[in-house]
Amino acid sequence: MSPIFPEFKLVSVEDNEVIETHNRKFPYYSDYNFPSLVCWDIHKHREWSLLNDNLVVKFTDYETEEPFFSYLGMNDTLGTTRTLLDYSESIGLPAELRLMPEISIHDIHADDLEIIPDRDNFDYVYLTSRMATLEGNQYKSKRQAANFFKRNHPGWTFEVFPLGDIRVQEVIRSIALSWKSRRDIDPDDQSIEHEACAIENIFKLAEVRDLLVGVLFVDGVPTSFTIEEIVNQIFSMGHFWKTANRVDGEYEFLASKMAAYLDTKEVTYLNWEQDLGIQTLRASKSSYRPSDFLKKFIVTRRQIS
Repeated sequence: MSPIFPEFKLVSVEDNEVIETHNRKFPYYSDYNFPSLVCWDIHKHREWSLLNDNLVVKFTDYETEEPFFSYLGMNDTLGTTRTLLDYSESIGLPAELRLMPEISIHDIHADDLEIIPDRDNFDYVYLTSRMATLEGNQYKSKRQAANFFKRNHPGWTFEVFPLGDIRVQEVIRSIALSWKSRRDIDPDDQSIEHEACAIENIFKLAEVRDLLVGVLFVDGVPTSFTIEEIVNQIFSMGHFWKTANRVDGEYEFLASKMAAYLDTKEVTYLNWEQDLGIQTLRASKSSYRPSDFLKKFIVTRRQIS
């Protein structure tokens, strides 16, 4: 049975169908995507509930692990917002809602509330057909990079596998380990370990979600991968992308091949999630020319002077 606010339930694999049934009503915001909810719940603290038939999630920050509330839905949005702000304060959290989808706040007009765009958490949305072909002047550098890789690695192949394939999971672990080994890691930075944990968590969802792995091989050796999910005939979700080595053009070539595969499945858009305000990620994701963003906001009480 679904928990009704103020009761909450820890997010678990068994919640897949009920949460997915709710998500199908709306654009696929990455944070509410069920695999994202599960795989980035590193310390098993995320909880969910229903309030006015809106899906409420007690998230933990992707970087700091600080808890906060958000909701996805369009029912009594002003009342739901006020209730969650009050509840946040009552349990000692800041009176703010974060990762708020645009569809959940677009009709809220209240003088005592401040609604702030959260650019760091906008989801990047791309047309798969454009990313597949990389045609046009705006993709010139990407196209040149992908073609450079193709010319210099004539022994390439690209294949798509189900995530449930144990051999593919070992390939993912191996490539991720190679990727980690060539990075200078700050001892205080937990993001690399968190991502490794998130990848292990997503393996647990292979039987309940349509999760796919695109693997690029060079002369029979797997060198890069992407974990994707076709969520419906409109959207796919890009969960993880990794290359084992710094090879010029490989990332562009991998992205193009995965997008081409999605295009053959008549999937229109690829959601490549947010950049979290990390400038290198923002530059990389922006360079692929998103066709749109799924915007998110922070809602707080307005300070009265």
